[in-house]
Amino acid sequence: MPFVPGWLKHVLFYLWLGVLCALGAGFLWFLVLELWRQKQDRRAAKKRSRVSAHLHLALQMASELAVSAQGPGFLAGVARYYQFLFYCIPQLLTPASEIRRLAFFVPDAESGDPPALLRVEQACDAFPPEYAATLRLQVTGSVAGKVYRTRKSYRGGPDDPDWQQVPEDPMQNYQTVMCAPVVLNEQVVGVLSIDHSDAGAFSDEDQDHFELFARLFALVCALTHAAQQDGSGDVE
Repeated sequence: MPFVPGWLKHVLFYLWLGVLCALGAGFLWFLVLELWRQKQDRRAAKKRSRVSAHLHLALQMASELAVSAQGPGFLAGVARYYQFLFYCIPQLLTPASEIRRLAFFVPDAESGDPPALLRVEQACDAFPPEYAATLRLQVTGSVAGKVYRTRKSYRGGPDDPDWQQVPEDPMQNYQTVMCAPVVLNEQVVGVLSIDHSDAGAFSDEDQDHFELFARLFALVCALTHAAQQDGSGDVE
């Protein structure tokens, strides 16, 4: 057996010890990443379960609303349904604590045909009533208007050329807006819009969920339109 100097034995020992430490550190890092991934998967699954439960409840409420369209109390039912949607939608997006406002915009009939402006039809409590009543967004020159024109969902911030910052807006500190078209009978009848104080706040999954709830707003529009056509209920 060849002679191995003592210093070389020490070098080989420490090299081998370094390899073992590196392998151990790599295994620990892999374990941490795997535990983090599993936690994220559980969180995502829990979120999907909550969204599914809320959608199921919303569809059940819509069915009850459709029945009430044949008699008195329809407007009260519509108001409760909007209240439910405006409550649950922010809770299902991430992070809900920093979401500022949620609103449903429809064409302003007084702005011409085709309409040049969008007005607030329904909004969350974060909108001061007097501000919501007077707020108008340009169909050409705002992100909500862009969604209304193109029938495509939007998620972005102030770097978009269609970004419209309203001078009298009491809450101008939002950095992300997400919008989804509300489509009825192949026509855009409104735009669902939500904003956030952080840039890049909403995810692709958030946008998918938001688009699902936009369809529920279309369902309310369809029921209201049908009740108006029939002259039934207490729709004015």
